[in-house]
Order: sequence, then structure tokens, then C-alpha cells
Amino acid sequence: MDRRAEHDSLRAHLQAKTTEAERARIGIITFNHWSFAVGTVIEMTLEARALGCEVFIGFWADKTPLPDVGWRSSRALAHLVGSRTRDEQAQHAMEAIGVPGQVFVSPPIRSWSAEHMPAMPAVLTRSAIRALTYRGSTMGRSVLQVHPDDNTPIREDYRWPRRWVSAACRSYAWAFDQASELIRERGLTTVVVYNGRFTHDQAVVAAAEQAGIRVLYYDTGGYETDFDLTDATTHDWADLQHRMMDMYEHWDPVERDAIGSGWFTSRKSHSDEHNARFVGIQQPGLVTELPPAQTLVVFFSSSGDEIAELDLDW
Repeated sequence: MDRRAEHDSLRAHLQAKTTEAERARIGIITFNHWSFAVGTVIEMTLEARALGCEVFIGFWADKTPLPDVGWRSSRALAHLVGSRTRDEQAQHAMEAIGVPGQVFVSPPIRSWSAEHMPAMPAVLTRSAIRALTYRGSTMGRSVLQVHPDDNTPIREDYRWPRRWVSAACRSYAWAFDQASELIRERGLTTVVVYNGRFTHDQAVVAAAEQAGIRVLYYDTGGYETDFDLTDATTHDWADLQHRMMDMYEHWDPVERDAIGSGWFTSRKSHSDEHNARFVGIQQPGLVTELPPAQTLVVFFSSSGDEIAELDLDW
């Protein structure tokens, strides 16, 4: 079955979701090397420029004090072996088809120092970290979205490593200050970020919100789609419900039912390889320590850290 995208075109979607003034000067700041994300930046840049928008791209994955969760390799190492990082490849490709070099912008603050940093709590529990702020923005929550390693427990009694938390806070502050200055220096009217959940992306969102400009979010798409672009945060449950209801109302009945049931069939059969990290050690039909005369049903949506930090009523 051919599945169509939620919107007819990216260009039409941009026009529908933003005013001409909001599209005047768009800043796309990215901190990761994921292939789909880099591809999204290319497509958004070309479509926005086709609409007459002035676009500025910040490929800053190799600039942050603490590597982003989506960082994969350094430019220095890539150059050492005669190669390019994915964002460098994207820039080279866009310049080859006529995108001018001045579109690509470096972090504007050359000599950055970590001022206005809050004092680190004596005991770094989740609640203590969550309370940390930077220039009035909720820095602590972003720190909790990226863990020191895959074994970090989601418990209040766990003491987070001080050196790592300090580095994450410094990196958030760097991204916030650099984005704030870029917004001011270039007169940006809209910024575009990946997901909005991770440390550096949250910092850019906070800087944009303090500047009073629009924020658009992109993320990986559903089955057989490349990406989503929304004007609500990726985890805005009310907005997602509205989109699902609207799509279900307007899509072909046969197509929508096949897609909807197929999603659950895929989950039950574990056919989606991307979900292996969540279900890899599960045994179908095995439920341990089930209370007598009761049935326990558990629905998991995304990662446990997201459930804990996004205030979802689960």
C-alpha cells in the first residue's frame, strides 16, 4: 500500500503554519549527525529559500562543550582521514547547487565564558537537577533528558555524577547564549530545531522563546515518511491527538484502517527493528509475579526517561 504524507508539500505546510513575517529570516540550528536530520535540514533550506525566505544554518554539532546525543564524529578526525562529517557533506552538497556560503553561520560568540551559572546542589538527585535554571530558562530538565550512559537509573535516590552534570549545564548555557546572540545578530524571526527535547535543542528553544520568536520542530517521521515538521513540541500530546483525529477524519477509510491496524500488528509481532532495544529481552506470554485474580496491562510510549520528565499522565 502506498502511504501518503500528512501534508501535500513542505512548502505549503510552511506557508500554512507561518506568516510571511515569521518566514522572513529562518535559523536552522542543528547539533546532531543523524542522516534523516541532516537530510531534513537540506530539504527545509531549499524549500524555505524557494519561498523567498532568508535562511541561516548552524551546523554546530562539533562546537558544543559536551557532545550532543546525536554527535558522531569530529571534523578534525574526519579531515585527518580525508573525509567529511555528515553535516559538512550536506553543506558541500548545498553549496554545489547554488546555496551561498553566507547561509552557513558559525557560533557568533567567539570568546564565550560560563557566566550566570547556578551553584551545583550538594546532592545531585533528579529533583535537584530539575530545579536548575539558566538565565530564567529550565536548564535542569534538559540535562535529565540525556544520560551519562545507558545504565543510568530513573530513580530519585540515584546520585548523578557531578562532573557530567556540570559539563551538561555548561553545554546548555553555551547553546543558549550562542542561539540568543544569533537571533539578535541576524534578526531571526523563526528558529527550527530537532525534537526540542535534548539538551542543546532545548537551549535554542528557550532562547527563541525569550526573544519572542516562532519555533518549529522536526523529528523522524512514521512508517515510510522521512520527517515531521510541527509548530508544537514533539511531545505535545494534545496537538498529537488533534493531528491523529484530523487525519483519521479525512483519510480514505480503507487506507486509514489498514495503517492503524498495521501499527498494532507490527508492535505485537516485534517486526520493527527500531524497537528491539525496548522489547529485545521480553518473552511473549511471560508475565512474572502477576497479582492473583488481577490482569495487568502496561502500555509503553517512547523511552522511560521521556515518560518521567515530560509530565505525561501515564
